[in-house]
Amino acid sequence: MRSEETEHLVATQWRQIVDGLSGEARDILRRAATHASEFSDEFYDVMQRDPEAGAILNAHQVSERLRPAMTRWIEACLTHYEPEQITQMLALQRHLGNLHARVGVKIDVLLRSARNIKGSVIRTIAPDLAPDARQFEAIRGALRIVDLSLEAMSEQYSTAQRVAARTDEAYRNFALSMNLSLERERQRAALLDWQSDTLQSLMIGDEHRALQNLGESGYGLRVRHKASAMMAVGDTLNEITGAMDRIDGVLLPECARVAAVPGSPRLRDALRPLLGEVKRIGFLTDSMFEHLITLEQGRDALTQLLSQRFESTILTREIELSRTGERPFAVMLASVDRFRELRERYGENAGERILQYVASCLVAAVRAGDFVFRHGGEQFLVVCVERNEEEAREAAAVIRATIAAEHIAVGPGNRVQATASMGVAMHDGHPDYQRLIERANGALIAARAEGPDRCVVAGA
Repeated sequence: MRSEETEHLVATQWRQIVDGLSGEARDILRRAATHASEFSDEFYDVMQRDPEAGAILNAHQVSERLRPAMTRWIEACLTHYEPEQITQMLALQRHLGNLHARVGVKIDVLLRSARNIKGSVIRTIAPDLAPDARQFEAIRGALRIVDLSLEAMSEQYSTAQRVAARTDEAYRNFALSMNLSLERERQRAALLDWQSDTLQSLMIGDEHRALQNLGESGYGLRVRHKASAMMAVGDTLNEITGAMDRIDGVLLPECARVAAVPGSPRLRDALRPLLGEVKRIGFLTDSMFEHLITLEQGRDALTQLLSQRFESTILTREIELSRTGERPFAVMLASVDRFRELRERYGENAGERILQYVASCLVAAVRAGDFVFRHGGEQFLVVCVERNEEEAREAAAVIRATIAAEHIAVGPGNRVQATASMGVAMHDGHPDYQRLIERANGALIAARAEGPDRCVVAGA
């Protein structure tokens, strides 16, 4: 059944329920609604006791965004009786269903928490659990309304989950459509570069040059952030990340310790298991690429960047990586300054050349593990992985300088300089990727208000 048909059915059933309530029963429900904030607290208390949901929802996030919305939903369930109010109620249900789906709360946890609300409503209406006829009518009406509302919310939740799953799979299919032979060679080269640099540092004994962990190298960033998006997390990818952890946590520190003793004959023995593990990683990388196939294209036609449809997939992955690995990351929204003015003055083709130029600058300015999207119109979104706020500011400065460095040919004898305003938002632990984009957009609006070629960091 289509969502609009479901919505119409819910609205019809809602009206039937509330039309059948007496005035006394409605008054009882209105009084119960004054406890909506308490019911909302109980709802999220149950949810946060679940191991998986509790790891996603911390107390600050729940208080800031989710509890108020749930409080409004409970109040609406118990007090909305007019047709226009029912329409508002359905919109709130869609919002809550989408919100819980985006942050990754499972439907069984959602329903378990809702069941607790129904028990609280019953106890509030009839504290002695011996309701009179009007209290019983109010309880029966409240339970029917809450169940109907939950049914509609669950339908929206399921729809959002299906869309997210399809988008996630589509991105994986898109990632598989790249030149896999070239990507495999890049991975091999990055791994060998790290091995060569590490051996040189250990053999020469350069005390002023710190050894770089494999996980922080170009190879490690590509594996952690891009390989995991190209394929479902499986045994091969887990083996690679496990081997990298062993190198960075055990083998490399041991080599550094032995190399610190000048002329130590044990360095060769210490290097042997490290080089063996690097060789195994190379073999596993080749094996991983052998299992990838070409399925679907997914680039923006004009700029050849990732299309906007994959933003949710990537940001959801990065939020989970940040939560489990405590690795910071930033989202940047860049907007070409005076774009409409330039396009109107020099023509549509000139506008396309400017966008293609800016896209190429973005790709050139970011690192191997970062993601660049065509966000829409003259806007671009960049996901800068494993950067703190200071590093994100520096990255934004590099991007802006790269864009402004050249003049773009936009027609016979006409060259223009493009600049970009940027809004930067650091991931603050909130599980909703849309909120992160909204914060970056707010910072972008502030940057554009200051003038062209400006950058503002959200919350700064």
